[in-house]
Amino acid sequence: MPKPSEYYQIVQHRYQIELHIYGDLVTEEIIGHVKGYNEIADPEIKPRFGSDVVGAASDEAFKHWNEAQVKQNP
Repeated sequence: MPKPSEYYQIVQHRYQIELHIYGDLVTEEIIGHVKGYNEIADPEIKPRFGSDVVGAASDEAFKHWNEAQVKQNP
């Protein structure tokens, strides 16, 4: 699911977590790459930043995005 651009900034700059964006078309090959990446990345991320840092970054980005939308469209 697409995320606000702030999400990528939070994850990459605050936590130095490298994100890979594979595109809009989901194939079995892409799913395999994602699973493989996550199998390696998740055990490294959790001890450093906590168990749900990616989810928290997503929540924060959507919160800021929603606040900006309200300001633009009162």
